[in-house]
Amino acid sequence: MVKLLIIADDFTGALDTGIQFKKRGISTQVFTKTKLENSEIRPDTEVLVIDSESRPMQKEDAYLKVKKITEWAIAREVQIIFKKTDSALRGNIGAEVKAVADAAGNGKVFFLPGYPEIHRVTKNGTHYIDGELLENSVFGKDPFEPVNMSYIPDIIKKESDVAVEVLKRSEKIPELAKDQPEIIVCDTVSTEDIDNRLDELIEKNALGLLAGCAGLADRLVEKISFNRQGEMAFHKTDGMYVACGSLNKITEQQVSYAEKNGGFTRIHLTMHQKLMPEYYGTAQGRSFTREIAGLCQRRKKVIVDTFDSDDSKEQFLKDHKIEQESVRFRISDAHGCIVNELVNQGLDLTILMTGGDTLMGYMKQIGCTQIEPICEIEQGVVVSKIKCGGHSIQVISKSGGFGTVDILCRIAEKVLHKNSKLKGERIMKKVELKGIITPILTPMKADESMNTEELRAQIERLIDGGVHGIFPFGTNGEGYILSENEKVEVLEATIDQVKGRVPVYAGSGCISTADTIRMSRKAEELGADVLSIITPSFAVASQKELYDHYVEVAKHVDTPIVLYNIPARTGNKLLPQTVARLARDVDIIVGAKDSSGDWENLKAYIHQTQDLDKDFFVLSGNDSLILPALKEGGTGGIAGCSNVYPHVLSSIYNLFKEGKLEDAQAAQDSIASFRAVFKYGNPNTVVKKAVAMLGYPVGDCRRPFNYLCDEGVEALKRVLKENADKGMN
Repeated sequence: MVKLLIIADDFTGALDTGIQFKKRGISTQVFTKTKLENSEIRPDTEVLVIDSESRPMQKEDAYLKVKKITEWAIAREVQIIFKKTDSALRGNIGAEVKAVADAAGNGKVFFLPGYPEIHRVTKNGTHYIDGELLENSVFGKDPFEPVNMSYIPDIIKKESDVAVEVLKRSEKIPELAKDQPEIIVCDTVSTEDIDNRLDELIEKNALGLLAGCAGLADRLVEKISFNRQGEMAFHKTDGMYVACGSLNKITEQQVSYAEKNGGFTRIHLTMHQKLMPEYYGTAQGRSFTREIAGLCQRRKKVIVDTFDSDDSKEQFLKDHKIEQESVRFRISDAHGCIVNELVNQGLDLTILMTGGDTLMGYMKQIGCTQIEPICEIEQGVVVSKIKCGGHSIQVISKSGGFGTVDILCRIAEKVLHKNSKLKGERIMKKVELKGIITPILTPMKADESMNTEELRAQIERLIDGGVHGIFPFGTNGEGYILSENEKVEVLEATIDQVKGRVPVYAGSGCISTADTIRMSRKAEELGADVLSIITPSFAVASQKELYDHYVEVAKHVDTPIVLYNIPARTGNKLLPQTVARLARDVDIIVGAKDSSGDWENLKAYIHQTQDLDKDFFVLSGNDSLILPALKEGGTGGIAGCSNVYPHVLSSIYNLFKEGKLEDAQAAQDSIASFRAVFKYGNPNTVVKKAVAMLGYPVGDCRRPFNYLCDEGVEALKRVLKENADKGMN
């Protein structure tokens, strides 16, 4: 049963007030919508917090919104209604507190505005911040909500005609008029003042309507009888990302300190990036968010801020016809777009958002209306959990004006854990290597230049066909003959087209260790989800040399690595014991692809990595061994034939996971006739020729590896027709 309703005017206010109850084990729910169904409120909930999002509204609209919420609560017979206000008195203070009084029918609202613990006090009705009059503090210069007076009755009267009385510290509550609504402003110079006033209200049975900030909530929690449960704890993460949407000077000092003294990497958004949310729908915008994600993989602590570095904002607003009132919302939308990419990338991050608009903007983007407070990690800094699709995201909210200069550094110390060896101060992206991954062809024009338009079309065809990953410039993608610039062009187009729907695997292996590191880091910067690193080729390498090669590469990247064994092409074989050793010793090596065609070797990869204390994924690189590998404990295949038959190949995995083994076997057997054509030429040539014969302008393989004899061409035509008649695609 709900005993207490808290109405906050912004999101951070809702959280830093609600957490005062949650951290004491009191069942608390926080909602960002104002129309609630009974089914949404848990039976054991005793404290209900509603964010009215009314701070930026016109006073008339804010009044109506708060009044409706209060009337709803009174109809539900909620015992205590608490209008949460900002401790610096920003927002529609007078209109919203009057709304509570009016909704209660000539109600008397006791307003205790101070937060003495953080040096925000009210004396003789006047509000002070750190010993200064409110109007002379940083809040008097707030870019969105400057407070230009300090006497609270004046602040209230500016927005409403309600009767206001000031109750000094030594004064008792007088007899109050019963025929009019009234706001009683109570001096709060110390925490003892709050306690004494609450005790007096309880004695007079006048606790029903209250107003104040989180400082009042902190004391109120001890005055009401609640059922108490155990406190929840936050979890530590590999990294911390700060989305700084606040423009408050205090926050700017905190960000500068963190950059100079806390090891934070700082990115400053340009005018376009912070004020034009549509930018993030462009290729340039998507590339930028991937760069941020890549940075978060390589660094533990990243800040993206929106402070104005020069005087160009006013001209930008004028040139783009942007109203000043919309700036805060545009900034929060921009931060939301970036955070969305980080969440979709699956990075293990705690996301800290400064300014109530920032977190609220993100929640609106993902359609989330409820947040679960976990604990208060610092005074006024709340750790919460929100759910987005299949993700559970740990977020921290902090009001822009809260905290000492080193607060971001202190938070990082608490939420970050140390990573294991070979990762140092970096974060490994989390990806499950499962299903059918297509080593996509590289479409080329007649002059052998890249045909990225057709590449994008093939990506759509394959994803529509149900494949579980896209692997550009692998062996089937002719990675062995593409220049580094061409690989970058292909990977950029692939990542842009895939848009996070399936993982993107990049073939970044080269002959030398140094070149492999450079190419792997480039692929990582572009946003690849997985690095497929083929063994060095041409020169024969010992198992020690292969082991050392992969260990060295792993030190320089944070993207999961898949070992790639194809000895018939490279001349070097990765033995099962070497794979097992690398899997044990290097966290970032998470899988292996075996294209040797040797069933015993593939089985050994699976068996020798099954008992590790981490997930290790073994993929078949031979299409005819996909189902046998799955039955043995493998997790899928990188299947060249899926360029031709994406539905059929993906169905092998899907049917196996559904337990339909006979159907999976039939799908596996159905590709045998196509694979039989490989005897006429290079399998890459056969596959690309087949896709071209299906009517797609993918071109030929790059010379000299593009010949298929006449007999092979005829055999391929025949097989394609037979399989088309069977409905294979």
